[in-house]
Amino acid sequence: MAHNRTRAALYACVVALVTLAGAPSRADDSAQTSERLRQLELQNQQLQDQLRRQQELIDSLSRKVNEIQETNTQRGKELEDLHTEMKEAAPAAKNSGAFSLNKVSISGEGGVAFFAGGSQSAYPNPEFRVDEAKLFVDSTADNHRDIYYYCVEGVHDLVRKLYAGARFSQIFAPNGFPIAANGDPSQFLFSGTLTDEIWRLSLCLGYRWSENLILKTEYTFERGKEVGGGTRNHEDLFAIQAAFKF
Repeated sequence: MAHNRTRAALYACVVALVTLAGAPSRADDSAQTSERLRQLELQNQQLQDQLRRQQELIDSLSRKVNEIQETNTQRGKELEDLHTEMKEAAPAAKNSGAFSLNKVSISGEGGVAFFAGGSQSAYPNPEFRVDEAKLFVDSTADNHRDIYYYCVEGVHDLVRKLYAGARFSQIFAPNGFPIAANGDPSQFLFSGTLTDEIWRLSLCLGYRWSENLILKTEYTFERGKEVGGGTRNHEDLFAIQAAFKF
């Protein structure tokens, strides 16, 4: 009987020892599980933050793309409106400065000038006069004359409104033609004197006062030959002009 009680006590001790030995193991497993859950939650939070930042970046890029598209659309519309305005303004600009009546266009120009020429020129005596007052009506005429003419000219801007220019021109009239040029019209147009060849070299210095007003000083060398062998060597011309248009 005593032996049985001793055996039972031994069994009880063994069970107690086994129970006490397993308790720390279960506690360690619970701590490791909690740590893993905490790490998973932290990783999940980091992933959510990263996704949020990526979405914010995508939204920002989308807004910028939309702004660029809207800007391009607006610029395209402005260019189209400007092109339309220029097309509408072109006919008005083309016809400005001239009076039109149906298919007839009337315009004019004039100038104030000082002339001093050679002894056989149209202005042998220095004089100041209103010159080149002209009225133009668009028309054409066919005179069937064989006259050959050419000219070469150049203009160079010295400063913003001051410029210098030069022009050389020449006329060939086989068998002669009444050409006054800088000569006296009563002699070279109405007296029967015919010119076979004539050339002119003009040098000028001008100032563009405005779009419709130019001040200019010019000296012209003119030489020619008549059909009968005579020469035209005294028709040089000095002029100061104020030219305007409307």
